[in-house]
Amino acid sequence: MTGTATDIVNRFYAAYGAGDYEQVAELLAPDIEWTMPSSVPYGGRFVGPDGVRAYLDQLSNYVEKGSLEDMEMYDSGDHLVVTGTWRSRGKSGGEFETRFANVFAIQDGRIASLRGSHDTATVLQALNR
Repeated sequence: MTGTATDIVNRFYAAYGAGDYEQVAELLAPDIEWTMPSSVPYGGRFVGPDGVRAYLDQLSNYVEKGSLEDMEMYDSGDHLVVTGTWRSRGKSGGEFETRFANVFAIQDGRIASLRGSHDTATVLQALNR
């Protein structure tokens, strides 16, 4: 796969948004490490494309897909930092809006890791409504 880190991550977000998990998997390194805050029920460390799919499935058990807005991308070559606002609703009906930061590492044209961060207290409050 070719392209800048920005190109690769934009393709990832587009594929995920379209529900194209086959394309999502093609953009991931075989040994990808995907880490989200463990303080939320869908968080933790996930390894490999199957692990990322498990994370995405787990996430959808708790929240609707929602939207990522006001995104800014900072490309340093083999790393890309994405910041923005995540708006969604918990399956229990509670809405939330939180800022997020995702740090992607790109290796050989694929996403090798993601470390995500967001205001987990805001999300947990919405999940418990």
